[in-house]
Amino acid sequence: MAEPSSRFTAWFERLAIDWLKAASQKAVGDQLRLSWDEVHAIQERAVQRGLTRRQAEPIERLGVDEKSFTKGHHYFTMVNDLDRSRVLFVAEHRTEESLDGFWRSVSEEQRAAVRGVRWTCGPLHQLHRKYLPEADRKIVFDKFHIAKHLGEAVDLVRRRENQQLKAAGDDRLTGTRYDWLRHPAGWNRMTGSSLLLCATAT
Repeated sequence: MAEPSSRFTAWFERLAIDWLKAASQKAVGDQLRLSWDEVHAIQERAVQRGLTRRQAEPIERLGVDEKSFTKGHHYFTMVNDLDRSRVLFVAEHRTEESLDGFWRSVSEEQRAAVRGVRWTCGPLHQLHRKYLPEADRKIVFDKFHIAKHLGEAVDLVRRRENQQLKAAGDDRLTGTRYDWLRHPAGWNRMTGSSLLLCATAT
């Protein structure tokens, strides 16, 4: 049986989609004796079927992240379904408009079913409150990025205090950047004593 917009049976289109997972549209078209346009149409119909099914599926755990490309000069926002390990939404930039597009694409029922959102992107978590019931209880901040921001804050304090001490002729903090960022379990006795001395003397 074929869809109204297709002259191919569902089984044939399923075969083509399975092949498209491992080969290009041109390669699949050559093997199945189809034009590029026919293969592309099969793929588009499969995507549309998937999107239609997705509208009816509950989404319980989301991951929101920002990715950079071209040496970090451009960013895009990505939303993942963590339970099914799949990408739900991708938008250019990392603005409120980028994330707003995702929330407007899901139904009220799907929003209500969300149990948690893993968040890694700056202050945009405020936007979740606009769409997500009990958002403050459901937002989970990514452990890696928390540690990253904590390390940056510690190093900022070290650099400021180092400048003040050097101005007074004291260079005890010079060269200690990685000592402050190292996990205490990795300290040796000398490192721990030196840091304790610095911390109590500044």
